[in-house]
Amino acid sequence: MAAAGAAAVAMWVSTALAAASTAYAAVSARNQAKAQSKQAEQNARNAESAGRVEASRIRELGKKQASAAQAQMAANGLDLNAENTVVDVVEDDISFNSSKDAWTSFFNAKNQSAQFRTDASAYNAQARNATVSGILNTGSTLLSGASQASQMSKASTTTQPISSIQSNQLTMDTSRIRTSQNGWA
Repeated sequence: MAAAGAAAVAMWVSTALAAASTAYAAVSARNQAKAQSKQAEQNARNAESAGRVEASRIRELGKKQASAAQAQMAANGLDLNAENTVVDVVEDDISFNSSKDAWTSFFNAKNQSAQFRTDASAYNAQARNATVSGILNTGSTLLSGASQASQMSKASTTTQPISSIQSNQLTMDTSRIRTSQNGWA
């Protein structure tokens, strides 16, 4: 009976270690997903900021290009103050194209930011799932181990009367016992 009790204790210890390992794995998975979520949120903020900076840079380049074009047209003798001339067409084209490029850059960054936020949301869901599955798996491990330990502690040894043992089962193998000069060792 002592062997069954020791086995039950060993089963409880094994179950506790398995449950702790399962819980640790769940916590690790949750923490990793949370860290990835935070990084994705930071990437989203960085993308938006970079988009605003790039759009501003493109607008400034457009202004510089328009100024350079005006200087070139003035150097070629065009009247910059005349209305409905090629000067207006060139300035409008530069303004329109730089504005379009700036907005394209800005919206591309917004789209990238939205993708990062979607990733962050998915990582948060992953963290929640790791927590729930960790709790369920830990509980399952504990219940399974408790059931096995309970069965082991209920197990009893059986005895049978000597009269039911066949006579050929009672013979002893003495071939491996050492003997000394005086008899048995």
